[in-house]
Amino acid sequence: MQTQGSHGVAGAPESGQATRVSRGNVTVIRDPENPDMVTIRTRKRKKRSRKKSGWRALSAGKRTAIIAIAVIVALAAGLAIAFTVLVGAGNANLHLQSAPLEDAPVDVKVADEGDSLEYKGHHYVYNENIVSVMFVGHDDQSSYETIWEGANCADANVLVAIDTATREARAVMIPRNSYVYVDVYQDNVFTETKRMNLTLSYAVDVETEAQRAENTVKAVSRIFYGVPLKYYLALDEAAVADASTAIGGVELEALDSIPGSYYAAGDTVLLMGEDAYRYVQYRDVNVFESALDRQERQVQFVKAFLKKAASNGAGGLIDLYNGVSNEVCTNLGASEVSYLATLFASGHNSDLEIVQLAGTTEEAPDANGVVHEHYYLDADSVTKTMLDTFYTRVD
Repeated sequence: MQTQGSHGVAGAPESGQATRVSRGNVTVIRDPENPDMVTIRTRKRKKRSRKKSGWRALSAGKRTAIIAIAVIVALAAGLAIAFTVLVGAGNANLHLQSAPLEDAPVDVKVADEGDSLEYKGHHYVYNENIVSVMFVGHDDQSSYETIWEGANCADANVLVAIDTATREARAVMIPRNSYVYVDVYQDNVFTETKRMNLTLSYAVDVETEAQRAENTVKAVSRIFYGVPLKYYLALDEAAVADASTAIGGVELEALDSIPGSYYAAGDTVLLMGEDAYRYVQYRDVNVFESALDRQERQVQFVKAFLKKAASNGAGGLIDLYNGVSNEVCTNLGASEVSYLATLFASGHNSDLEIVQLAGTTEEAPDANGVVHEHYYLDADSVTKTMLDTFYTRVD
């Protein structure tokens, strides 16, 4: 049997040498002494290195971490969805307040069951985008002798209305001495409706805090001719101390020097804790119209407080509410609170409009001969405020 070497091909083996022929991993060797003897050798094929990629390339620890993150993200997404549902429910509930007026001033013509009004030659329609909440700040330090021991009086009364379309908020401050119609109770039973100062609407002989708050809301609704007011938040004024501290203090220029305080009128101060409470609570009962002077400080404080609180976003507002919830009586549920927080946090809060009802103060003695101030609201101011707050002029 011949090989290529026997024909004188270059590189052919010399006589007596073994002939090797390799093909891939196989080598064939012919023995020159014994041509019929063939030795076949194979090389062990090297395994190709297959690099793992993607998920399999990660260590067990990394895979566990990714799974944990995925679970957290899923939970967060679920909470976000739940929060969105909660906010949506609050939106729906707050817009359920109806429009009809129970009464109207003589110079207002009512049509469409209160949805449409004519006033001084202009046409107004009820703004269905308005949601409103009555805030009542009550305190047990009052100059009045109430019919039951430990009664609180409504010293700060603020009607907050937010236009959900424009995100603009308006706060209507109603003086605590406004001489208005209030329901009277004896032993938790309604007896009559009579004129008295608004502050006493909270100091009624009923069983629960909710009933007292509802009585104040009803009195305020009457001021605006029965405009629908459903939701309220009544807060012990002492909670101002905790609330102001929770947001890091409220900065403002002091309008008055409060006895026992460390600052003077005109000083720029950061109020928190007891100092904040005293700023909005103190008044000298021996000074005529001191309640109105205090209201000026309350207006200033509320505006500065809301601006600071809103800067923390909806989550911060909700945390703030939860922090003072023990001092709060309200019929706002979690959905309404969540919706209002998102609404207010996204609004034009730095431009919050605060309106004070105009009127005149007169002094009169009570049944015991004690002289009290009565604030008689100006009818035109009330009507204009109601229209500007709850209605839209269309001509």
